[in-house]
Amino acid sequence: MSRRVAADSPPHSPRLLARVAGWMIVVLYVAGVCASQELQRLAGLPNENPIENVALLVGFGAFAVVGALLVARRPANAVGWVMAAVGLMLGISKRATPTPPT
Repeated sequence: MSRRVAADSPPHSPRLLARVAGWMIVVLYVAGVCASQELQRLAGLPNENPIENVALLVGFGAFAVVGALLVARRPANAVGWVMAAVGLMLGISKRATPTPPT
């Protein structure tokens, strides 16, 4: 089964841009989580609930991946964009809340 590319289709179709944007959200989620973990380690903040942290990271990571899949397959579906955006926001802003000094 082969796909045909129409001669008059633009090289950067909206579907391709949506696919790239959707999967970039997953990459940014992973980068944000890694950066926040490293910053937490460098600041010497305690990791009080490691099992809870892993569960939340995996849960919201799955949220970002499902959002990226929806965006890649159906760019006009707003639910996919919302799911991807929520995953991205939580991946980046996980450590944005102030931590009281101990």
